Amino acid sequence: PAALAIRSAVHEQKSMTAAISDALDAAMNGLDASTHMKAQHGRAAYYQDDSIGKQDGGATAGVFIVRGFFQHITRQEKLPGY
Repeated sequence: PAALAIRSAVHEQKSMTAAISDALDAAMNGLDASTHMKAQHGRAAYYQDDSIGKQDGGATAGVFIVRGFFQHITRQEKLPGY
């Protein structure tokens, strides 16, 4: 979801800050959606139906990565000369 949000922002010619903000929102929504899904791959798949209601590890890592980009980009825009 985050990558699709960035692609959409590029096509709409949004600023980098708006694009990464959209990506973070999409990543958070994707993480929330993952809690309603049954794991089919990785270690979580061993738990089958018991995996429903738990955050997906990959989606959680994705949110951390996108959040890091967001924090970096929004800080950089506030510095003079950038």
